[in-house]
Formats: sequence, C-alpha cells, structure tokens
Amino acid sequence: MAITVEKLVIYPIKSCTGIEKQEAVTGPRGFLHDRLWMFVDEKGAMTTQRKVPKLGRVVPVLDLGPAGGAGTVLTLTCPELKGKLQSVKVKLIVPGAEGQRVAVKVWGDAVEALAVENDADTRHFVREATGRADLRLVQFPLDGSRIIGEKYFRGLEGALQGVNQAGFSDKFPYLLLSSASMAEINNRAQSDPGYQPGKHELSSSRFRPNIIVKAADLAPHAEDSWLEVRIGPSATFHCVHPCERCVLTTVDPKTHAFDKVSDPHHTLRLLKEYRDFGGGPMFGQNCVCHTLGVRVRVGDAVAVVAQKSKEHMQEITLPNGGGKLRGSSSARRWKCALWSLAAAGTALLAVLARRGRA
Repeated sequence: MAITVEKLVIYPIKSCTGIEKQEAVTGPRGFLHDRLWMFVDEKGAMTTQRKVPKLGRVVPVLDLGPAGGAGTVLTLTCPELKGKLQSVKVKLIVPGAEGQRVAVKVWGDAVEALAVENDADTRHFVREATGRADLRLVQFPLDGSRIIGEKYFRGLEGALQGVNQAGFSDKFPYLLLSSASMAEINNRAQSDPGYQPGKHELSSSRFRPNIIVKAADLAPHAEDSWLEVRIGPSATFHCVHPCERCVLTTVDPKTHAFDKVSDPHHTLRLLKEYRDFGGGPMFGQNCVCHTLGVRVRVGDAVAVVAQKSKEHMQEITLPNGGGKLRGSSSARRWKCALWSLAAAGTALLAVLARRGRA
C-alpha cells in the first residue's frame, strides 16, 4: 500500500483560514509559521472560532524574508470587506528586535507573547472582519517555549524528550489526518435523508489538519493505530494522541456560522455516533516531530515505521478491533444540541454587544 502526502496546510494565525503549501519545513512547535500569531482579548485570553466564528473570514498571506526570518511580513486580508479596508500588514518580530512582552493564556497555560503593533488601521480591520473591537494580535516568540503536559505521553516520555513543545496550537504542534477518514464521515453525512449535494459536504478545513495522507486502499481511521511515521526520506513523526473534537468543527467555513444540530453534516453529531469511545469524539492524530528543519512535500511517501501496542491503544481510549460507544443515541444528540445551543448563545451575545456599541 503506497501512502503519500496529499495536502499540507499551515495556519499562521490561530483559528483563522489556513494556507495550503506544496512544501513545509518542520520545527519544534509545528511547521514554520504555523500558529505563530494569535488573537487575544483585552484580558490576554486566546480567542478562537469557538466564540468568534468570523475569525474564519481572516485570510493570512505570508511574504517570506530570508529563510523565513527577518523581513517576513504577514498580511491580514478579508475578501468580504468590499469597499472597506481589506488588508493590513504585520511584520515578524525576530529575536533581538524590540517587542513588548505580554502575558497571554492558551487554554490553561500561561504563555509569554510579543505584542504586535496595534495601530488604527489594524484595529479597524479586526473590528470590521470579526465584529470584535477588543481583539489584538500577539506573536509567539521565536525563542519561546510551551511544554506539552506529560499526561499525553503515556509510556513514551523517553522517546519524546525535547520535542514535547507547542506554540499557540491547542496542545500539539502537528495534526495528521487521512483522506479515507474524511471520506468516511462524508459518507455518513450523505446517508441522512436531508443531505443535499453541494451544500452538506464536509471539507477537511473544519478539522484543521497540517498533514493529510492518502492511499488507494487505506482504511478509514487507519492513522489511529500508527505510532511512528516517516515522511519523505527523513521526517519522523510520532502519532501521540487522538484529537478530541469540539464545537469549532461545526463552524461552516463558507458562511462562518455554526451549523444546526439537525443538519445532515453536523460534525459532532456524526462523530458522536461512531467515534466516541468514552473520551469524546476523536478524529485525526496529534503528532510531534523528531527531525527539525526538514522539508516535507506534497507527494512524499509516508512509511508507517511502528504501530501502537494494544496497551497503548487502550490507554488513549481508542478502539482496538472495535469499540463500544457510551450513552444512547438520544443522549448523544442531546449533548450535541447543548453544544450548538451554547455556540448560538455566544453568537447572539456578540450581536447584542455590537448593537449596544452602535
């Protein structure tokens, strides 16, 4: 079975639109420039599409300087802002350059970040694109560090020494997904009587993978069992932990609004029906990379070097030759309904806040 890289994606700004690449360079906190920037609120807390789905309207464009360092410029664009300020430019802050250090939060982790210049044009762009006036951009220091918790490396601590880092990503620097897994969830959506072609297809962008792999005869979710993979001649990745999915996957990348739980393509409802093995709905593999500064390319061969042991599979609550879903179908639908209701409430509060400022 010949497995190859089908797609590579980086997300320069956390929770904003990704950029497809023909090649990407590995680093300790993800591919070069992946989630190097992040929006935070006035308290320094990370802001994502979970609360501000319109962040998906922000499309980053990278103009790389020498070796991707000094001189690199990030342009924030929003094609939907017709007739208004459609873009602003942000310069990469490199080690040794002046930059205000600020304290921010990524989930429960306290992280030191660099404050990006927040001039009038930038504030105007962010307000118009996202609907939020309190957001500002920060950059992860190129010499910074954020350690991934040891609880995610059960039995692998020694093998992962020195690569247990993340930047502004939720927990892990890389996410791997197979096209076979995407085909499976789309097949399940299509089985719904209300499914409409052209309206209810699920794109991989909902799941924000960095690496999508393909093979003609690859089984759906085959990546669950992979422990170590080699991409191209020398890029080595460990598939450490399954990725538990949340309400962000229910944001439609075309409309930047939350799906209804009754929609045929509601991701959480679909995943809860066949991918919840007691630890939440799982889809894709969180990874770390051992070989830094290596170029990975679309079309590269992917070799499965090692498989997870039966004990490892059980520890991370993944199926081993089959799994039993927890809870009744109605209970799972109620949970999904509550998630969607909470998301809708957040969106409504944002609308009311904007009206109050008007």
